[in-house]
Amino acid sequence: MNQIDFDVTSYSKKQAIQNRYVEIFKLLPEKPNDILNIGCAYYNEETRKQNNLHKLLIDHTTANVAGIDIEEQAINQLKKKDITWNMLMLKTFH
Repeated sequence: MNQIDFDVTSYSKKQAIQNRYVEIFKLLPEKPNDILNIGCAYYNEETRKQNNLHKLLIDHTTANVAGIDIEEQAINQLKKKDITWNMLMLKTFH
């Protein structure tokens, strides 16, 4: 189990989200190779500023962190800001 050796409040201001992030982080292997963050774009800029699991995973693991999301506009905004190169738009298949 991973030890939390960082301030989770810099990734979320809400206590419930902070608790969720701590629990997610504890479940990770000590040295994960890859992590897939499903729903990584967090809807809009304001939500990303307040809650950012993707950044926490990049900052505090040695894993290759990839993200996928259906929010095309949010993914494009993140790519323009060069936040991360490994986010992909997930198309809905019928």
